[in-house]
Amino acid sequence: MSVRPKKHLGQHFLTDANIARNIAGGLTNTGYQQVLEVGPGMGMLTKFLINSEHQVHVVEIDTESVAYLHQEYPQLRDQIIEGDFLKLDLSSLFQKPVAVIGNFPYNISSQIMPEAKNEKITMRLHGLKCVVTGGASGIGAATVKRFVAEGADVCILDRDLPAAQALAADLGTDHFAVELDVRLEPAVEQAAAEVYARWRHIDVLVNNAGSELNKTYNETTVEEWDRVLDTDLKGPWLLCKHFVPGMVERGSGSVINISSLNGLVGFPLSTAYGSAKGGLVVFTRDMAIELATSGVRINCVCPGVIETPMMERWTDLMPDKAEAKAMLRGVMPIGRMGTAEEVA
Repeated sequence: MSVRPKKHLGQHFLTDANIARNIAGGLTNTGYQQVLEVGPGMGMLTKFLINSEHQVHVVEIDTESVAYLHQEYPQLRDQIIEGDFLKLDLSSLFQKPVAVIGNFPYNISSQIMPEAKNEKITMRLHGLKCVVTGGASGIGAATVKRFVAEGADVCILDRDLPAAQALAADLGTDHFAVELDVRLEPAVEQAAAEVYARWRHIDVLVNNAGSELNKTYNETTVEEWDRVLDTDLKGPWLLCKHFVPGMVERGSGSVINISSLNGLVGFPLSTAYGSAKGGLVVFTRDMAIELATSGVRINCVCPGVIETPMMERWTDLMPDKAEAKAMLRGVMPIGRMGTAEEVA
């Protein structure tokens, strides 16, 4: 009688047979002949995969789970690999495109099989034209990289043009950068004209550019207040004003506004930033209603406590930085700060 592992440290854990059956069934007629399951845990999904037409390999980091899988699925004994997926070289196992099942914040097909990038593998954003403001660093840069990994062509709009150009060049010739201060309407209008002249249309606009201020309400100057509101609230409006009409005319598109947990709940030293991000949440709702029948979707993402340079600057102002970081980790259900890649 096999003993189920008491813990699971892998990345994929299913106990619902219906969900597992649907996932396995979704691979039918996709063209994939090989499947790599990462972090199978107790093997609920594995059970359905081995009954399909696919050749199955399994990677599991937890020793107890590996022992259980060997007992439960002896026919897979030579295809169960114990170890950290991200540190393993699996390229020799796969000669054709492989379907990877797991919970990953980035595209990993090239890690498994480097030559796979030359194969015609369907990606969720393949061929889409995506514009990301503030795309040279932080959440913006992570978003750009994720979009590219999913097959999109990306334009990076950022005040730091050298950094934006360097990232675009690193990602390939299909991507480019344009200098932009989102607070200035003539600059936004010019950027929109440049992007549309190159692409003719855009599919996705991510309003990510932001400016924070960590000051009490009575110490904040008018200039500081205007800088934050102009960047975090007026900026997304200006981008929508000059980019979205083309989407509406085409009858399709997606706008993603990056707000913040600060836009939903209060934080100390955040009156300007919280006001701007809260305004962006309402702006998103109003835009969604206004364009409800246009074919253009308007959504808002409100990241929680994310480990970025912006968060570092906030904790630098606290009396005890280590204590402040511990407090932030303590309020997160996952017990740690999130990452920019997870937001992307």
